[in-house]
Amino acid sequence: RYGLGQYVDQVPDKWTLYQLAQWCDEPLPDGRGGTEPRYTINVAITEQSEALQLLAQICSIFRGVLMYMGASLSVTWDAPGTPVASYAPANVVGGLFTYSDGSSAAKRTSCTCWYTDRSQAAARVAATWDDPDLVARYGVRNMEINPIGVATPAQALRMAKWALYTSHYAEQAVNFRTGAEGAARRLGEVFQVTDPSETGERLGGRIHSSTTGQVTLDSAVTLLAGETYTLWVTQPHATQVDQLVQEARTVTNGPGAAITLTVSPAFSAAPTPGTVWGAGRQQRGADAVEIRRHHR
Repeated sequence: RYGLGQYVDQVPDKWTLYQLAQWCDEPLPDGRGGTEPRYTINVAITEQSEALQLLAQICSIFRGVLMYMGASLSVTWDAPGTPVASYAPANVVGGLFTYSDGSSAAKRTSCTCWYTDRSQAAARVAATWDDPDLVARYGVRNMEINPIGVATPAQALRMAKWALYTSHYAEQAVNFRTGAEGAARRLGEVFQVTDPSETGERLGGRIHSSTTGQVTLDSAVTLLAGETYTLWVTQPHATQVDQLVQEARTVTNGPGAAITLTVSPAFSAAPTPGTVWGAGRQQRGADAVEIRRHHR
């Protein structure tokens, strides 16, 4: 496709594309009392361009990123996801998490997305999304995006809203170094961070021993009265041997110090000793983070 046949011999598997299709085809309000697919592309490719650049533009329609590795192509997209791993000082080099944020001067408070209006002879029309809270904080600071293939005002507004949200929040980053287990992570995956320097309490570590109903931790934790705690552990996927999933269970221990946590319902299998655990409570839990950069 697109002149890449002699360079690419592997493309995303059909199940990845099926998940992507489900995400793009989900009906959402069209602003006129009906619904429309979340993302569609309406474009005629009439000019020659760099193949990877063109595919990257197409991927941007569904908030995706094209990944070209050797002779294979893969794709990931920005969508809500279930955490696939936990990171705590126990599996981070030096136990150190470094946090950063973008400059406040670079923050934008409104976004204009241009789209092709088919009811106006394919004229380029602007759709603008403003965030009142950001405007009140930073004033009016507009940004513009000009994606290909957008042909409805509702999709243009969704694109503008996402671009504004991303520009404001995606610059909030946490950086850390981990061991070989980090090599399996991919861009776009979601993981959890339990950093005691942020939470003020230890809510992560490694499992000492376990059964399906009880998990003995590497060190005792203090459970507060009046709080409901959830315990997360990473388990092998039931059908995909190269994938990991996180299972969450409610902790049934009473308040006080505990090194062995009882959970309900039981885990699907006894967690492997040495696996990272993470915990959260109603008022303070693990932070969910999406992988944006990955260095090996």
